Amino acid sequence: MKKIIILMPYFGKWPPWFELFMQTCVYNPTVSWIFFTDADRPAEKCQNVDFVGMDLKQFNSLCSEKLGLQVQKRAYSLCDLRPAYGKIFSDHINGFDFWGHSDIDVFYGNIRAFFTEEILNKYDIISSRNGMLSGHFTIYKNVEEINALFRKLPNHEILFTDKRYLLVDEIIMSDLIRHNRMKGVYWQKEMVADRRKIEALPRGWYWARGGIYNTRENDKEYMYIHLKSWKPTMKKIEVKRPNYLDEWVITKKGVFYPRKQLLKSKSARKIYRRLSTLTIEALRYAARKVKKVEILRQFLDILDVMSRIRPVPWYAGINANRSNGLYLGICATFKNRAPHLKEWIEFHRMLGAERLYLYNSQSADDFMSVLRPYIRKRIVRLYDIKNPSGRAAAYSHCLKNHRKEARWIAFIDIDEFLFPAHESCLPDALRDYERFPAVGVHTILYGSSGHAKRPEGLTIENYTRRSEIDFPENEYIKSIVNPRMTISWSANAHHGIYADNAGAVDENMHLIEERFFIDFSNRGGFGVFTKSPVSVARLRVNNYCLRSLEEYKARRGKGNKVKRDINRFYRYDKYCNKTEDVILKRFVPELKTRLMDPS
Repeated sequence: MKKIIILMPYFGKWPPWFELFMQTCVYNPTVSWIFFTDADRPAEKCQNVDFVGMDLKQFNSLCSEKLGLQVQKRAYSLCDLRPAYGKIFSDHINGFDFWGHSDIDVFYGNIRAFFTEEILNKYDIISSRNGMLSGHFTIYKNVEEINALFRKLPNHEILFTDKRYLLVDEIIMSDLIRHNRMKGVYWQKEMVADRRKIEALPRGWYWARGGIYNTRENDKEYMYIHLKSWKPTMKKIEVKRPNYLDEWVITKKGVFYPRKQLLKSKSARKIYRRLSTLTIEALRYAARKVKKVEILRQFLDILDVMSRIRPVPWYAGINANRSNGLYLGICATFKNRAPHLKEWIEFHRMLGAERLYLYNSQSADDFMSVLRPYIRKRIVRLYDIKNPSGRAAAYSHCLKNHRKEARWIAFIDIDEFLFPAHESCLPDALRDYERFPAVGVHTILYGSSGHAKRPEGLTIENYTRRSEIDFPENEYIKSIVNPRMTISWSANAHHGIYADNAGAVDENMHLIEERFFIDFSNRGGFGVFTKSPVSVARLRVNNYCLRSLEEYKARRGKGNKVKRDINRFYRYDKYCNKTEDVILKRFVPELKTRLMDPS
């Protein structure tokens, strides 16, 4: 995936909608922003938004040094320097494929849905506007030829040193591209709801789960909305804690909660806040007891709202972001896995799992000798299940009995190792997903790595050859869920059923579209795939279900209800030894230390 960074010099106080702006950035995790500013840093940190302290005088000094000119731009006229950001901020764009510029008076939708990989691979300059470069969002390929394109402007020295805003970033650069007939420019599509659009269509705009839409156009999606003409009137920002809300309404007067927009009077809104936990039937009963006409009208307003939204369910009183002290738990079922239990437990404890909910499915080996110390320390909760293939029942039991214990619970197998691709622990990687009910993580299937017999040492050390990332079996997901927003578990044990009909997202915060399938092979069963390509850049599950042929035969001979055909081992192993991958090598030294002396 091409890496994009947006360079944002900004001087002065943050606008009142800045928290909402930040939330729209967070919903684009594969795009980075960096602010060069003298404003205070926001209290809430975002992984893909960074800040560099700098005032306007220091900015002009930096531009003068990098461009070899005497730059004295004002806060607004510095937009003329945007085509030269590739040179000015060259120290900050190393490692990125594209750099760009944007405005702060925008709310972003899904940027990658419009700036696709196909477009990024084909073009050098990409604009969000039709037929011209956009000052509020244009990106440039990070190569020397494009970074120095501004030098082809006639008298660019005069343009960059003039204190006035001369529209260099939009009009003059667009004329330069047309004059030179540059072919590597994409400006064939209007992707933005800009000034003309929102003035012609001032109603129906809303942001929801990372997208900008308009109800008056049958929920047509836009890349972002530009609020320039609305800034003087956008005084009321009613959404105070945007990180806990996944939808809000955008109007000329401000940003509002969607439900409150349906209520017609202030007094009705006040009553609604008090009575919003009641059912429609209870409100109707109360309305029949009201005799004053004015109050009756208020109740009718509330009934009108309640008829358009879902009744408040059983989980409404539960704080979705609060647990009883634990952040991450892991639930798994096992059968005859005693030799691998300790490594699996210590690996996930090392990466931040605080409690493990294990369900024994009629094991015949000495698993208790491994688990007993962890049970005494209350690290492991152990249960027995009678049905060997009853994973879904075990997961539902875990949700029902431990819903309030942990902020996240991951549901994986004993053969699977869950880990972050870059962070040192799982909690650090999961904090960006706290607004969602669940995260779906793709599994990568590993093979025998040429081992006919079980080798000495760790699983993650001995089995280092895997399938290709696009191998069909890798489309499986395993789920990390917010248990307070998960009503129950689905039949196929890969994902839950979430509150308000919400869905899980993948690591890129894109909604996972479920596609059910039936496996007609001798394995049997059914599962869920994701339609999006396999992505393991942030979170990943390594699946070691094959291991050595000796271990595979041993499991086959243990009387599992689902028979494991040896031919299936060879069939899968052929595809699961394609690539050498030692991504877990960094965890091996510490894991060995923990296995010698677990604490």
